[in-house]
Amino acid sequence: MSFWAGIDKEIWDASAAIAEAGKFDDAIFAAFRLLEAEIQQRIDSSSIGQALLDEAFDGSSPKIDISPNARDRVAMKQLFTGALGNIRNDRGHKKAPLIPCRTNRECLLYLQFATLLLELLKKDRNTFPSITRLRVFGTPDSPLLELRGRNFDKASEVLNETTNFNVRRWQNDLLEISLPPGFCGELFVKSGENTSNVVHCDTRLLTTERENSYRIIATDLTLFEDETGTTKREDVVGMLLLANESGTEFHRIQPTLKGRYQDGDFVTHGPFSAPIIGQNWVSPSGTNGAREGLGFRNDRIA
Repeated sequence: MSFWAGIDKEIWDASAAIAEAGKFDDAIFAAFRLLEAEIQQRIDSSSIGQALLDEAFDGSSPKIDISPNARDRVAMKQLFTGALGNIRNDRGHKKAPLIPCRTNRECLLYLQFATLLLELLKKDRNTFPSITRLRVFGTPDSPLLELRGRNFDKASEVLNETTNFNVRRWQNDLLEISLPPGFCGELFVKSGENTSNVVHCDTRLLTTERENSYRIIATDLTLFEDETGTTKREDVVGMLLLANESGTEFHRIQPTLKGRYQDGDFVTHGPFSAPIIGQNWVSPSGTNGAREGLGFRNDRIA
């Protein structure tokens, strides 16, 4: 069996030539420095050592969350603390390590441990696909499902216990799926070895009538009270909708509260029960004080 069998490729790239030259401790240091760099990259931090691990693993919602169990998270952090605090630092902060590595076999064990820790980082639940909301649309004969969430990728699959559904479109935060007519059941997203939460979907409420839809394509637009664009509204902002009514698409601006909606959300178009605010103006270019504004009247806030 090859000396490097089972070793992570990144560790092989960092340590192989050094180890094969007989510089075992330098090879081990390179592997665990790579591990530290991986943690830095994952949480976007320049901290090192214990400060880095505290930043990565501490808190009720840690930046690296390998286990849902709080006690397990503490124990998991201790594995990384020993790896960086002893194995790495013994070779990084002394003229010679207090526990030197003298053989190929011993070096391999250290590099296998570094490989294991890299594999554990891949189990960070913050990187798993997650479904936050869904929308069923289309027709009874050709139902479609839109999933919104995070950590989707081109290889993401949408599954239930028996079926792998066809993904028509994907973004990091969106998947669009074709479903069989009359589908009702649970499904989830799988990316690599990681799976999302399970959601329930029911297409049986679809009708043959075309439904109107209003998708948000821009949020928090600056609104003005006057045509000249000199008096900025401080109480509300605008959202730009791509409306589809009876098969006809057009754009519409609707006043709302700042931060209430996100790009890509679907909203109804009234009736709204919020306060009446009257006529508003918005700059086509989005700049403040523009004198060639578009006027529109929306009585109520969405």
